[in-house]
Amino acid sequence: MTVTDELAQFIRQTTYSDLPSDVIHQAKRCFLDWMGVTLGGCRSPLASILLELVQCSGGNQQSTIIGAGCKTTSLQACLVNGSASHALDYDDVHMGVLLHPSAPVIPVIMALGEAGHRNGRDVIEAFVVAYEIEAKLGLALGTKHYDRGWHATATLGRLGAATAAAKLLGLDHQQICYALGLAATQASGLRQVFGSMAKPLHAGKAAEDGLFSALLAQRNFTCSEDTLEGRFGFFHVLGQEDVRPELAVEKLGKPFEVMSNTFKPHASCTLTHPAIDSALDIRRESHLDEEIASVLCRVPKYTLDAAGQVAPTTGLAAKFSVYYCVALALLEGRTGEDQFTDSQVRRPELARVRALVTAEVVPSFSNTEAEVVVRTKDGREFKAHTTKPKGDPSNPISDEELGAKFRSLTSFLLSWQKIEKLHAMLMSLENVQDLAGVIELAA
Repeated sequence: MTVTDELAQFIRQTTYSDLPSDVIHQAKRCFLDWMGVTLGGCRSPLASILLELVQCSGGNQQSTIIGAGCKTTSLQACLVNGSASHALDYDDVHMGVLLHPSAPVIPVIMALGEAGHRNGRDVIEAFVVAYEIEAKLGLALGTKHYDRGWHATATLGRLGAATAAAKLLGLDHQQICYALGLAATQASGLRQVFGSMAKPLHAGKAAEDGLFSALLAQRNFTCSEDTLEGRFGFFHVLGQEDVRPELAVEKLGKPFEVMSNTFKPHASCTLTHPAIDSALDIRRESHLDEEIASVLCRVPKYTLDAAGQVAPTTGLAAKFSVYYCVALALLEGRTGEDQFTDSQVRRPELARVRALVTAEVVPSFSNTEAEVVVRTKDGREFKAHTTKPKGDPSNPISDEELGAKFRSLTSFLLSWQKIEKLHAMLMSLENVQDLAGVIELAA
């Protein structure tokens, strides 16, 4: 069989009963985290712009826009909800692929799950399978995909979104192959736009296009059957010399890739997190404040590629500045969403310390590694090294910590009673009989 055939077979055959209990629990954590960052992101300017555009466009009231309390077409709901979920850059990550896996996938599941009154087990099944496909395809593409400037959340996210839709729509083998091909031929998204509204739009477009691909395939809209592995296909065009298509189907579900998920404790680009954790360690050791003379960050290549903005002027840009993030950690000791506002970024004291921060690449460092060295005006030196930041699968966030993050992101919009009820429903999602009840709480 071709790679596409093997993926289609896995998508079609894998069921909820195949999922181990720890995988089910991890999936529920992903749904909780996604809901929190989406409700938090729905108040962002980009979400407001998209909502206004959607309301002007009109359409059948099929699916809910989270946090807005209105319905639109399932496709447009995916666009807005997907963009909102990535607006804060606080959503989960697969570090092996540098992919935000939930942002493009869960909006599709919410849209179809609500419209089709699907139960919790159906949506968990669709999510785990979709996560597996987008992550495995990312491993097959290799690191050069990201190196060349592709945003994996946009490219791989379309295939994950198409997978989730194919699963919930009950597509047959041929239709799944078409859906994957149609998603692959729409794959796009450039890293050049990081730090602007266009980056979160990638997740929304991936969700919308993935669902669109599956809906076309459901109607037997054809596509080449080797769009992934063909000479001018997904792997060879979007990958480079390190592409290995066989990795896409190697050890599918053994173990499930969702177990490699990273949940963010800091509201910034994941590649800043090792440096943030090192800075927090130094802060705990000694409050430095006015005594700081210089700060050196030793980081892997991708940190400066993705988060190398030296002098950000907006909260959104600051999320992609390891310089700002380290200064923030040293001075404030907090890195939540409220620390990434335009006014906070322009604070004179933060700007002063940020200007003292320099960064250098250490080629041998992994993407989860960083070292921070702080020197004081009286000649003292403080050093901290992080190999696995908080939130990494080997240094995980607890359910309690994830719940606290969820509550902090939703308290501005929902009552305490709704927050607690929504939290309870998401963390017992396998027992939910109709996803529309979950959506109603979040609307």
